[in-house]
Amino acid sequence: LLATAVEKKATEALSAATRAYAAIINGVSAASQLAGTQDLLFELAKLNLPDKSASTDTTFTGAGGKPLSPTLTTAPTGECTTGANKRADHQTQTDPDATKNAITVFSIQEKAASNQLGGALSVCAATSAGSPSTSNCKTWAVSVNNLKFVGGKLLELKENKLTRKRETDDDYAAKTGHQGKMPSEKTIRDLLKKIKAMKNAAATLTQTSPITDLKLISEAQEIKAAMARALKGKQGSYTDGKGKAEVDTLLKQAYGEDKKIVEGISKLAKEFKPNKAETGGAGDKQLQQIISVDNLAAAETYYTIKNFIYEEEQKKKDQASPSCPTKTDKPE
Repeated sequence: LLATAVEKKATEALSAATRAYAAIINGVSAASQLAGTQDLLFELAKLNLPDKSASTDTTFTGAGGKPLSPTLTTAPTGECTTGANKRADHQTQTDPDATKNAITVFSIQEKAASNQLGGALSVCAATSAGSPSTSNCKTWAVSVNNLKFVGGKLLELKENKLTRKRETDDDYAAKTGHQGKMPSEKTIRDLLKKIKAMKNAAATLTQTSPITDLKLISEAQEIKAAMARALKGKQGSYTDGKGKAEVDTLLKQAYGEDKKIVEGISKLAKEFKPNKAETGGAGDKQLQQIISVDNLAAAETYYTIKNFIYEEEQKKKDQASPSCPTKTDKPE
């Protein structure tokens, strides 16, 4: 009885794991893609056009013009790191809302042109040749004959703070409109939907002690009722006291001080090696060592079919042996 109940619970766990697998893998992939994109954006945000010192207009342009060569200096150990293979500490909100999941995503866009004299990425008239100072820029009201290019960064990062209510099917959303251009709002929304699905799928999976599960299973009312019938025949009834004492004694022996029964079952469960027919594998691994999704899916199919056959056989037995005594039956 316990073996059947444990097998049923194992089948349910395998089914849940199989259903959650695709969502979890897609979510992990989306999270990795999003994280990689964020690192890349922080690298690209360093793209810069250096200053060009002032010189006369003919010298500034020269016979071949004046080339503007951008520079891109990246972090030696990678973006968002404090050293080789050392990621910077994760920053959390100072006052997080316990009812919501929150995530911050950056997008990038071209930097807006400066509207100030001597502002970044602008050309101005300058009084002194060779001076790198932006204060050297003058208006045309002053008699000058030099040109100067003021450099600066070409791109800028925009922050998007998104939240969603926990334990709901709500999507991540920002209080304000989407900021930045790449990745686009749609790209971010699609990735966050996969991450949401991953979290929801992971929430359906639980990990508990097999001994605790076994104890809970055996103490369930339907198991007690089945144990009473097994011990006292079809007239056995735990709720009516027919076999109750025997069932309680058996459970006490199983989970009392000596715990002989539960330790024996636990030992068998830990050492159990499913054969090839059950997992499709080599049949050389213990159940708790099997991590292959294909093997777990095969085991789910095997035990589902086996459980179905068992239930059908039990139905036939119940139909052949009605619970109510007939005229030819003798009460026990």
